[in-house]
Amino acid sequence: MSDQYRAAATRHYRDAELLEHHQRVENADYHYGFVAECGLKAALEQMGKLKPKHRKWHIDRLWGAMGRDSFRKGLPGLHKVLMKRNCFAKWTVDQRYREDGSVTPEDMLQHRECAIRVLKAVGISRG
Repeated sequence: MSDQYRAAATRHYRDAELLEHHQRVENADYHYGFVAECGLKAALEQMGKLKPKHRKWHIDRLWGAMGRDSFRKGLPGLHKVLMKRNCFAKWTVDQRYREDGSVTPEDMLQHRECAIRVLKAVGISRG
């Protein structure tokens, strides 16, 4: 069974919204990171550039490793998103082990907006 990055991105987005609505900031933020990660992996797969190593990387590492110029023609919107700073540089998969209050609402909102930009650029529905 192959990975379904587009479906996973939509599912993580819906979960993140639900968690955010219930003021579960850390968990919502965690899911917004996976939204963007799945979106980028879907883009790599669409362009035939998804490598086995990419499947193991999370958004904090994947963002910086994306070949921005390789998306200039195929996904120009994503190229523009990736040209901006890595808004997930402070996000880490290990935050799932941290205490409440370790992620600020401002950081979570920034990650949400960045995840939405990735979804739009790749053409993935938010559900």
